[in-house]
Amino acid sequence: MEKIELSSVISFIERSVIPIISLPIHEQRAGTIGTGSIFQLNDRYFLISASHIFDDFEKFSDLVGIPTANLNGVVYNFGECNFYRISDKNLREKYDIIIIELSAEFAEKVSVHYNILTERNLSYKVNFENELLVVGYPYNLSHDSANEKKIYADHFRLSTYLRIPIGTEGIEFDPKAHFLLNYKNISNEEPALLGLRGVSGSPIWSYDSATAGIWTPEKNLKIVGLALAVKTNEYIRGVYWKYAAELFKDIDTEIYNLFKGDSNSC
Repeated sequence: MEKIELSSVISFIERSVIPIISLPIHEQRAGTIGTGSIFQLNDRYFLISASHIFDDFEKFSDLVGIPTANLNGVVYNFGECNFYRISDKNLREKYDIIIIELSAEFAEKVSVHYNILTERNLSYKVNFENELLVVGYPYNLSHDSANEKKIYADHFRLSTYLRIPIGTEGIEFDPKAHFLLNYKNISNEEPALLGLRGVSGSPIWSYDSATAGIWTPEKNLKIVGLALAVKTNEYIRGVYWKYAAELFKDIDTEIYNLFKGDSNSC
């Protein structure tokens, strides 16, 4: 990818990827617990991320929120929201996806600082010959300022490519649902020194430079999966987007059918 082209792509992704922040709880300082994206689907608003990052917070949604700007800002907490997760605990751990319905008022506040995505930004089709990009918010790049009552969070950029799933013992890996990605750092920080806790829930973007015509995010960039876990300096474990879409069967069948009717999706 050319440098100018990469800059445009990363700029769009960075505005579309959201740090999920916790206020202090259980002796843990405030900071990023994960990453996600917000979608407007049939006039409803949903945050989609990795389920495990909310294990300690489902009953404490007032302690979780989104900062008002990528690099620093007062945190808007989720307040009244609905959590949708797979009810079967074993399947929940396997697919590790959560959908949180947010109020329109909350989404309106957030939309000043971040892109609200739609079904046009999603795809079931994964071409592993395309470059795949992940932008997330590691916990180690976040901190709170008690004096300013703000949370600071910075992102980390990775370029990835398919890894043959060798040595998957000890991790939850279903070849039908999961894929492994090797990655290289396109940020300044070294991941071995940084650690990538907090990147879980990041959308995995496929970039297709061969699409004819003028570049647009809806046409050239598609979310094809979610990052569930990162083994530093080894791989990212992702789950295909279709498994997030399946959750909408129990939330809103019209939204689920919206995905099925989209040629870029199902």
